[in-house]
Amino acid sequence: MRSICGLPLAVALWQLRRAVAWNSFATVHQVYTFQEFYTDAQYGPDFGYYSTGRILHADGPTDNGMEDQEESQAWFNSYTTLPMSLSPDFAHALCDRLVTMWQAMGRPSPFVLTEFGGGTGMLARDILRRARDAHEAFYVALGRYFIGERSVALRSAQNRTAAEFVSAGKLQILQADGRHASQVREAMQEVVGDGQLVFGIVLSNELLDEFDPVRLRLVWHKGHPPTKGQCKECKAFREAHVLHSVDASALAALLRSASASPASALSAAAAGEEESESAARIAAEVEEIAWEGNSMFCGLLNTPALVHAIMDVVEELLPSERQWCAPSMVCCLPFILAVDQALQYHHEALQRQTVSRKRADGTPDLLRLYRFHLQRTNGTVPLTKLRYAELRRRAAARGSEVEKALLAGNPALLPGRVHSTEVFFGLSPERCRELVGWMRRNAARLTSAAWLRDGSTSIFDGDLTPPRTAVHLKLVLRPGEAAFAETASHLVDEGFLVTMDYGADADALAWQALIRPNYEGIHIVDARNENYDQCTAVSYLECPGLQDLTTSVDFTEVAVAGKELGGWNVKAYGPIFLLELGFDETSLELGLAGDLLNLGHLVERANGLRSLGLQAWYRKLELDPWASFKLLVQHRGSRGSEWNLGHLSMQWPLQEMPRLFRAPSPCWGRDLTKPPLASLITIAAHHTLGNRAWAVYVQDAAEAKSPTEAAALVLEDRGSAPEEERGVHEVLLRQFQALLINGGQPLAHLLDQQHTSQQQAYADAHLALILVDYWRFLGQEEVRHVASLRHFPQLYGERTFDRVFDDLSRFVFANSTLWGRDEFPPYVCLAAQALHGTCCSSPAKASAA
Repeated sequence: MRSICGLPLAVALWQLRRAVAWNSFATVHQVYTFQEFYTDAQYGPDFGYYSTGRILHADGPTDNGMEDQEESQAWFNSYTTLPMSLSPDFAHALCDRLVTMWQAMGRPSPFVLTEFGGGTGMLARDILRRARDAHEAFYVALGRYFIGERSVALRSAQNRTAAEFVSAGKLQILQADGRHASQVREAMQEVVGDGQLVFGIVLSNELLDEFDPVRLRLVWHKGHPPTKGQCKECKAFREAHVLHSVDASALAALLRSASASPASALSAAAAGEEESESAARIAAEVEEIAWEGNSMFCGLLNTPALVHAIMDVVEELLPSERQWCAPSMVCCLPFILAVDQALQYHHEALQRQTVSRKRADGTPDLLRLYRFHLQRTNGTVPLTKLRYAELRRRAAARGSEVEKALLAGNPALLPGRVHSTEVFFGLSPERCRELVGWMRRNAARLTSAAWLRDGSTSIFDGDLTPPRTAVHLKLVLRPGEAAFAETASHLVDEGFLVTMDYGADADALAWQALIRPNYEGIHIVDARNENYDQCTAVSYLECPGLQDLTTSVDFTEVAVAGKELGGWNVKAYGPIFLLELGFDETSLELGLAGDLLNLGHLVERANGLRSLGLQAWYRKLELDPWASFKLLVQHRGSRGSEWNLGHLSMQWPLQEMPRLFRAPSPCWGRDLTKPPLASLITIAAHHTLGNRAWAVYVQDAAEAKSPTEAAALVLEDRGSAPEEERGVHEVLLRQFQALLINGGQPLAHLLDQQHTSQQQAYADAHLALILVDYWRFLGQEEVRHVASLRHFPQLYGERTFDRVFDDLSRFVFANSTLWGRDEFPPYVCLAAQALHGTCCSSPAKASAA
């Protein structure tokens, strides 16, 4: 009896008429979404990088304030965080900022601090020590410091690192995921009393980038990019899933090792009989696993379009090929892979005329792809996600080298390996419901980005035969960002949400997807050489659980969803170095030995540039300034609503309205918030539009004659910017195309120059703002002297220091507003804003003066 996916043909056809996506969802729950794969790779109980403790190594004694310090200090393998590399000074500066928030709220007592993703516990330990030693009233009011941590291994490390405060009852470490942390509220309520409002601060450091990402592709037919309305519809997207199969020989070997009996316990005859029975059991188990996997993949093919595609392909198969997966007409895994590959290039790949269309050699495209994947998967057994996890456990039981051999291959240890492949299925109904809010918040940005992608895709693709008709915009999002902001609002009735992490605004991330259309957005963070060649250098799919994976935080989503779902208002956002600036403008008495000016800079706290970590804090060039380490502070409630980080609190904008064209300020001659190529494109577009560009920032600036004049009008307006019109994006697209085609300098050379310039401009900004703090107290004559005592000229280089200092002396220190140029380096604009509260004066104010 002929069948499709194991079902009688008539029954299959009846069921398939009900399907709406290119794939069926009948068995999709048995396949890893990329989000589930990432979760298991990082936090899963079987092989998670964090949950199993692979992230950690021990080195040196633990400084935990206890008499018995025999425990070793836990450190991360893959990287170090600022609370680690700058301990205790970074945490002390952060603690002082938290105290200013508490003061702004009217010094409530009891008060709670809650940190999610507490690392090894160093940040909590150092914050509590600073509070105890320098801010007695705050420490007394602090009813409890909570750490919510999902990893067993990290909770253990936190308990060891901060043992003095755990034993004193000041620190409580809870099993909790920041996205679902109702039990933390219960613990808070016990501290403040039943029925009482909770005043506090929710804190995270490098947490959000570890929230499991959903990877999507926005898909459309070339020449017809989606509208804003279509970008709100789930059918416009496909989601990454990870399919697994294993070489049959490797599967049998792992099953054999699990069932082997000790040879010494058996006679020769018994051993032979046992071996025969074992071989039969293993063959039966392999067959069972294969049946499960094949049934799962066949269940994904239950749609009308796929039924017709299968029947068309079957007509072209050789008799021997039809027998490979009998009684099914086709082998389901390779057919899924073939369809997924076809859809990446041809939007109409499943239409009848396309399926039957033949190439010059007389072979239909889908048949050719099917045969290719049939050969690739020959000799492998398809795996459900549960069977994959089971194999990981079996391999790990035989030792770490066998586990690695299963993932990356090593014939000396295992005759075969696991194979991982990505495919993009339609969004399931559950996923669709989850992402409705994200789609609505991002629809305007997505449709603008899709329009730019559609206009540039031919340049990236080159001459394809036949031409590509399917266009994709690759997207990475973390539903946990919105969930965390909402959860935090349930934890504190009034207070602050402080987020520190690597990432950028949504517009910068959209540009990254546009200029690197083949980049999947997953970073492998692993500093260990033993895994580099076989894992890190190959793929993020290659060794899940053996290497750390991360993504870039979308701070716009945190801000906009935080406002919508949790009532959080942004009070400050920008580079992490804002944390140490402007303490002299607060009422806080820091009481730092040697810091008579109450500056609070890390160099003052550390008594000089004594460590490589501190030198790197000031001088190390950021790898990607646009996606650098950021600080975001949000607030809810009436208490503390006036708190800010000074005049630079809002210079890095976060807004729901797209700003693919706009820089943070017209004053900036170089946009540090966008990737290098995107910055080049927007600079060229600004030059093309000339003074007409300023109306894109604010309508009142339409008549501005210079960037500084426009910048003054933008600051005065402080309203929401107008929507960037299609005409502006047409200019962006023309500049985008011109740079890609690039008849002048090689594009790689231009990008290297821009990247280096952005790195230098970012470092210049940090130096300039340190010098502004000096000037406020000392005046221009003493700034160079004090900076020299801190060795900043040597650290930054005399030439760089002199350039920055001279520009500040000429344009900032001696004047209340900028003058003499059309545009300035970002550090000059930021310094003027920090010192004077504005960078420029509008013509109206100038004439009035």
